[in-house]
Amino acid sequence: MQRGDFPWMERDAYREMRTIIGEMLKMPLEEVLDHYRESLHDYLVARTDNAKVLEFFDILGGFTVGMNSARDLSAGEFILITRMPMAAGLHFADGTLGQMGGDSFMAIADSLAGVIKDGGGEVRTGWRVTRLRVANGAVEGVEARTLAGELVTLDAPVVVSNVPIPLTLDRLVRPGDLPPDFVRRVKQLKSSGAFTPIFGLSRSVIEIPGMLMGKVPVDHPGLPAGVVLGYEAHSLFIEGKAPTGKEIIECWTGFETAHLLELRDSGGLDVLADAIFEFMKANHDGFADALEWALFPAFEYVVNVAPTPDQAWDAMLDPACPGVDGLYFVGDSVKNYGGFMDGVAYTSLLCTDAITGGGYLEQILPPYQRER
Repeated sequence: MQRGDFPWMERDAYREMRTIIGEMLKMPLEEVLDHYRESLHDYLVARTDNAKVLEFFDILGGFTVGMNSARDLSAGEFILITRMPMAAGLHFADGTLGQMGGDSFMAIADSLAGVIKDGGGEVRTGWRVTRLRVANGAVEGVEARTLAGELVTLDAPVVVSNVPIPLTLDRLVRPGDLPPDFVRRVKQLKSSGAFTPIFGLSRSVIEIPGMLMGKVPVDHPGLPAGVVLGYEAHSLFIEGKAPTGKEIIECWTGFETAHLLELRDSGGLDVLADAIFEFMKANHDGFADALEWALFPAFEYVVNVAPTPDQAWDAMLDPACPGVDGLYFVGDSVKNYGGFMDGVAYTSLLCTDAITGGGYLEQILPPYQRER
């Protein structure tokens, strides 16, 4: 990929795509928010009928948010996410998106742990929280089980939980601890999952150390438009990922959880596995001969509140738990945009502001990475 050119697109299609991207980049925030309840597909077909342009945005939407189709994705969410790297001056051609080598994202957690310890705090890992302690409309702390299996009670006037809110309701609070309206709202939220084939090969058949994206046709009524497939050979840039001379390819395609379960029950995941295998065989010489093993995991929960048109951003939850003083949530259940690491950073700052009133969102994030 080079700046100013996509070799798989005709010049007219490329210019049309750039025009739409330019409109997104320059759009005032108020106008972006007007498109939150509209799907990316509907936003695009009002502006182009070029099949290559529509396919490009379908794949780009799948890459940035983890959904399988522009029909499933909020246009406003996509616009804010897509213009973040552009506003920061990043470009795929420079290798500046989507990868983190070395110590990977755990380096962020390790750095944060150091800050907490330097400030006189303690970091305890491996403990399993068994209950959020709530009484009389306020949080009192948590119960947790230590590495040795001992059940301990920790007192705290403020508790921040990164356990997804749906799982919090199922596992960490007693009936009646949280307001009924809040519980009903949480239960109505739609999540998304993923189907993630993994292939082990005796030798390398992919030479590009980064994410590859493609559209895969699937002969199944539950997937009439096929799937957006992302895949990469992590073993090219992560030491020890595969034995010397061998290669591991990890794939991903995202779905709303309900759709994923429908595909599982109808045999659609088996058909999808075959289609992905045929795609890899057709597009990477020697794949079939080099294949030593394959796994086909599926995960019901990858994003706990999927960024669909009906629930992205302002339909998500605030970090402060209503009706329970001192209880806060972070993670992708809570208001954010960008998903994944961007979303985690955003909602963590939003939560910190809710607790302290410190205004850290504005102090730390540039304007293009926040909604105000």
